This record gives sequence, structure tokens and C-alpha cells, in this order.
Amino acid sequence: MIQQILHRRDSLLPKLTKDEQAVVDSDMRKNAIANIDFNLLILLSAGIAYFGLQQDSSAVIIGAMLVAPLMSPMMAMGYGIVKGSLTLFRQAAVATLIGISLAVGLTALVTYILPIQSVTDEILARTNPNLLDLFIALISGLAGAYALCRKEVSASLPGVAIAASLVPPLCVVGFGIGRGNERIALEALLLFTTNLASIVVASIFMFWAVGFRPTSARSQRLFQATTYFSLFAVLLVTIPLTFYTLQETTQSRRLAAVKGILEEEVNPNIAQIEDVVVEAIEDGFVVGMTVYFYQPELVGDEAAQQAAVEDIRRQLESAVEGPVTVRAQVIPATLSIFENPSLKIQEVQPLMIPNSEP
Repeated sequence: MIQQILHRRDSLLPKLTKDEQAVVDSDMRKNAIANIDFNLLILLSAGIAYFGLQQDSSAVIIGAMLVAPLMSPMMAMGYGIVKGSLTLFRQAAVATLIGISLAVGLTALVTYILPIQSVTDEILARTNPNLLDLFIALISGLAGAYALCRKEVSASLPGVAIAASLVPPLCVVGFGIGRGNERIALEALLLFTTNLASIVVASIFMFWAVGFRPTSARSQRLFQATTYFSLFAVLLVTIPLTFYTLQETTQSRRLAAVKGILEEEVNPNIAQIEDVVVEAIEDGFVVGMTVYFYQPELVGDEAAQQAAVEDIRRQLESAVEGPVTVRAQVIPATLSIFENPSLKIQEVQPLMIPNSEP
């Protein structure tokens, strides 16, 4: 029974031959060195990613991911752990630190010198890490290590580089440092650390699965110690990621509750509410929205508008279970309906919401 399971595993994930292992070993030892090509590509990819972030262009950022060679020494770190080679692991770790320093240093300097300091959506997207980022990095690490071992599927490496976002988060770290924004820098650093730890751990598993092993008792002890340390690093970053994930889940639930109330209470033929944002602040919440009033008796009547919004505010407090401040941009508008004679539209109700006294 056990032999059948092992045979099935080998058929799905065949072990490498000695010649194939020798090729991978040579590649990993090259990837562990931060030569002039590595340093130059890091600087170029960081420059592309930085301006892509500033332009809010995902296409440019993807291009930077393809140029960046930062995953190579990370894979070499995992390989060095599996082989129990402290020298190889140290070389790869130094190359990774050099790449990190170049990317962060360049973008911090550019941010400090240039007047371009806008916080775009692409930058903000890298300041909200969660458990999904951890899973993506783990799968990317598995795919990257397997593609390095199996030359038949090496063409998938560019896709792995795109999936495992490495240089863009570092550029956001540099942006936060150059701008003096500690929150942006730390949250982007958490995302990069998550990717780094996950890729190393995943590559350890994949290199071991395809047949790489320590070559001596001493290297076996090093393999066990460094593997435990790598797993601990992943567990460590899981703690804040879990917190952020729960925070996002709660935020999504509150936003859904708010939108549900607004959809129930607001007649779309009389008023329309857009751009709803729920933000936690101190002991309560701020709900931002844009309100377009179509009801003639409310257009120009600020007291009636305020009463309508205040009624909504009280109902929102019940939905989010806490005090709510509504920040509403009220815009009088005209609803024009061009009706087909064959289609009869239901008559509009005279009131948007019950106008109860405070």
C-alpha cells in the first residue's frame, strides 16, 4: 500500500536524475551571487516599478516584475537550506539583501528628490497585505522552484515572477521612507517579508520533493535547523496578516450592511447614493457618501436634505453596531426619463424615507 502511494507520488512529481540535479546545482550557485548584471537589473526594475506605481499603471508594474531577478537568490536560499550548505545560503541571503537595499534606496532617493509624491491606488494596493498574499507567495514559490528544476516547463518562470510581486512592494517601502510615511513603509515591508519567507519555505519543500537531500550528517542538522527557522518566519508573519484579514472581513461586512440599508431606504427614482466608504475611527465609524437628490421638494431645501440624511445615519448606527458620523456630499440633480409608450414605468413614491423627528 505504502509502495503504491510512493509510486503514485513519483509519477506525479518525478525525482530528478543525477545529471539534472547537477544542472540545477550549477544554476543555484550562479543565482546566489549578486554580480553586476543582477545589480543593474534590480535598479532598472525598481525604476520601472516606481514610475509605474506613480502612473497607477499595472501594465508598467508587470513589466518591472519581468525584469526583476530578485526571485533567483531567494530560490538559491531555499536550495542552500535543502542541501545543508551554509555557504550557499549565506551567499544567496547576501545577494537578496543587496537587491533589497538597491531597490529601496533608489526609490527612497527618487521620492525625496522629485516632487512626485502622489499616493496612487497601485501604491495603496501594496499596503494592505492579508492571508491571500501568503497563499499566493507559497504557490508561486512552489511553481518557481519546480520550473527551475524541470527545464521542460521553464517557460512559465515569467508568469511566476508576475504572481510573486517582489520589487513593487520594495518600491512602496522606498516611497514611504522618502515621503516620511511610516505606515506605508511598514505595511509594504510586511507584504515583501511575507513573499520572501513564503517563497523560501515553498522552494525548500519543492527541492526536497524532487530529490535533493543534505550530503552529510552536519548538513542534515543545518537543514533541519534552517527549515524550522524558515517555518517560524512564515508563522510569525501570519499573525499580522491574520489581523489584517479579519479587519478587512469586518470592514466588508459593515460595508455590505451599510449598502443594504441604503438600497432598502432610498428610492432610486428619487435619490441615488454612490461612492460609499466605511472607515473605522476611534470608537465609531465615518460613512462617506455622495447623494444625488432628484426629489423636487428636497432640491434646494437644506433642512429637508439634512433630516433625510440624519434618518439614514441613525439606521446605520444599528447596522455597524457603533456611533456613526455621515459625511455626505449632497448634490441636487435632475432625473430625466424618456419613456417608450409601450412601457409603463411604476409611479414614483412621494417620499424617499420616513422623515422622523430627532
